Amino acid sequence: MGIPGKCNKCGRYSHQHPNYCPAINSNCNVCNKRGHFARVCRAAARSAAQFTDRPELRCALPQAGRDSGHPTSRQHSSGSKSRNVTAKTVTHPITDDSFIVVRIGQKQVKALLDTGSYASLISVKLAKALKLDFKPSRMSTGQITANFSRVPVIAVVEFQVNISGLFMPVTAKVVENPVHDLILGASFMKYNEVSIDFRTRMVSMADDLVRAPLQSDNRAQKCVTCERSVCISPYSEALISATCDRRFNNQTVLLEPLIQFQFRRFALARSLNRCENGKTVGRVINYNPQTLVLLRGTKLTKIEPLSAVASCKLFNENVDLKGVNDLGTVVSQLQSNEVLEHFCEEYGFNINPKLTPDQRRELLQLLYGYKAVFARTLSETGRYL
Repeated sequence: MGIPGKCNKCGRYSHQHPNYCPAINSNCNVCNKRGHFARVCRAAARSAAQFTDRPELRCALPQAGRDSGHPTSRQHSSGSKSRNVTAKTVTHPITDDSFIVVRIGQKQVKALLDTGSYASLISVKLAKALKLDFKPSRMSTGQITANFSRVPVIAVVEFQVNISGLFMPVTAKVVENPVHDLILGASFMKYNEVSIDFRTRMVSMADDLVRAPLQSDNRAQKCVTCERSVCISPYSEALISATCDRRFNNQTVLLEPLIQFQFRRFALARSLNRCENGKTVGRVINYNPQTLVLLRGTKLTKIEPLSAVASCKLFNENVDLKGVNDLGTVVSQLQSNEVLEHFCEEYGFNINPKLTPDQRRELLQLLYGYKAVFARTLSETGRYL
């Protein structure tokens, strides 16, 4: 049973017809089933209930006034039995692990997505660099951090961040020397309906209106970037020089395209490459009608271990050249001129009369090889496996 007036598939208001629901063809990020969003997933609710009902899965939090660096003990009693549960504080740096790149005015800024902070914070240095208007803060007690210390709030600023072309308002508190120059807290994420998918490392905002890749400096050492700025002509590919971490020197590595960047502006082929002196090469294809400009430092691929390769097949140099034209394009089967001319007349192609006989034959052979694309009835369509 869902909430009255709410759709139990997407969590929004009820629709006039079930087919109007945006989640009808979407897969849940929790149970991977089709037909609903993760926000209304019943499997997620059951997992949360099981976690709450099991005291051994709960972590004893340090209490105020105690040293958070030492283990904290708490007694759990059940009937006549009692036991001590000891929880140690585990620290993990998140300052460079979960951030997105936003634009404020003409400046690109790394913004940390922090679900543990309700308020959004900005450093004094960044606020002054952006020339933001400081407004007096109403908080006299300051901001309370995770270790129960207080950080004085200097002022409050309001600005807009540009994320993938969408402008979003932000109200942030100005503090001295935060762990990150810009921290987007839970209030910002709740207002803009931010959803973080750590599996694909993508961040969706405004009810999946825009998406941005979740980046991490901890993974930057495995990224291959452009060594220098290059220009790639339209509808062409190029081998460009790239830089990688020197710890991969004299090694053969597997280059895998970045999922969040692949086919956004260009495409990059996966390959087995040799790294020498912190350099390697990458094959980039520009499928756009405009010239592609890759600036120095542009992320191209990521380095994966060779253990990720399941199998390899040797390249066969003895290729049968039958059915290969002068351009190296492999065709299905060479047809006679009579068959090709009959095909052209039957399908009504208007061929440029200025073409030479060889060019006309090559064009008709190409069209004949893909004649299923020009199917006039269902019986002429090809079978796709």
